[in-house]
Amino acid sequence: MHAPTIIHHPAPPRRPGGSQPRYLVFLITGNPGLVGYYAPFLAHLHARLNNLPLPYGDTSTNTSSTDAPPSFELFGRSLSGFEATGAEPGAFPAATATAAAAAVPDSGVNAATAAAFGSAPPFSLRAQIAGVEWVLRDQVRGMREQWREEAREAAAAAAQRGVAGEEKEKEEDQDQDPQIILIGHSVGAYIALEITRRWRLLARLHSSSSTTTAPPPLAGTIALFPTIAHIAASPSGQRLSTLYALLPPLASIAHALAALLTALLPATVLVFLVRAATRMPPAAAATTAAFLASRWGVLQALGMARDELREIGEDEWGRDVWGAAGGEADGEAKDDGAEPPARLFFLFGRGDHWVADSTRDELVEARGRRAGRDEAWRPVMEVDETGIPHGFCTELDTSIAVAEKVKHYIDEIVEDVSGAGLRRA
Repeated sequence: MHAPTIIHHPAPPRRPGGSQPRYLVFLITGNPGLVGYYAPFLAHLHARLNNLPLPYGDTSTNTSSTDAPPSFELFGRSLSGFEATGAEPGAFPAATATAAAAAVPDSGVNAATAAAFGSAPPFSLRAQIAGVEWVLRDQVRGMREQWREEAREAAAAAAQRGVAGEEKEKEEDQDQDPQIILIGHSVGAYIALEITRRWRLLARLHSSSSTTTAPPPLAGTIALFPTIAHIAASPSGQRLSTLYALLPPLASIAHALAALLTALLPATVLVFLVRAATRMPPAAAATTAAFLASRWGVLQALGMARDELREIGEDEWGRDVWGAAGGEADGEAKDDGAEPPARLFFLFGRGDHWVADSTRDELVEARGRRAGRDEAWRPVMEVDETGIPHGFCTELDTSIAVAEKVKHYIDEIVEDVSGAGLRRA
């Protein structure tokens, strides 16, 4: 049984003679960490961002008022241990981790992480953070290599036409990193904020020391139904904590039962039973069936969930996250000479079974931007009032609704980045 490990929507071809800003929109999944759940969300968002025909029954396109609108490449990958293609134990084996640590000393990869990824799942939350960061850096490197190849081909073609000098600026443009926008869902939001913290710290260190490698530019971070504090206090967190207290080997038992069930049932029957039990649409039910039938998925999901209950407690992030939008916790703007900071957007739900209402309200009160005040540096925190559930990605209509909200957030990020570029020019 198969579910995609990677969903990749390349940016449309660049306009001839134009110099478009380029963005990588990088999705970090929740738990269970199968990117297949997010296929409708990513397809709709890609079309909306790039002014393409919409994929689900609407052939309208967007219009842009700029001569060189940004281009957006979208990328998402299942978390390690959730690969549903059968045998692989993880996306980040020890040899790769060791090589990454040697090549990128500030990547957050260390010997312990490399050893963890060399073993079988379940991988810890900390190991997942390091793995996601490595995949992100690898995707940026791949984009740069592709752009350089495009530049070489364009230069060769221009030389044949006798206009090589005209292509020099384009070749230099191809050597730039994309602006990165992180989207994290559920625990993926926690991972996204931790990467934001690390990269903001590296940017500050790089601004004061030539020996520190600068991270690629992080334009913004979008957190969807984020489980970023006190997850054990949520209704589902309380239930899972109780189950683990009563039955410590819960993950291993569930893993064995899932293996037995999927060994006995044909794939079509399993998908039918998932649909009957969950009322999921066919695509999401097929992804869930692939998750249940995968070698490590159930063990990884429950093992990682237990780790989340231990790890995700007090809000311990400092100004490298909450001040990352340009100021200190007291609201005073701060310019430390580093690259322009990431813009932060949060979308919470009402009655979210993985985020306690009290936790959400405390975060919004303590960290969110307040109306009527000059607090542009603070994160935008929105509470959805339309009933979108925590697991929005399993339904087409809610996937599209959230993609529309994210498109609005990205528009604001791009406008902010463009304004910062003009102010520095």
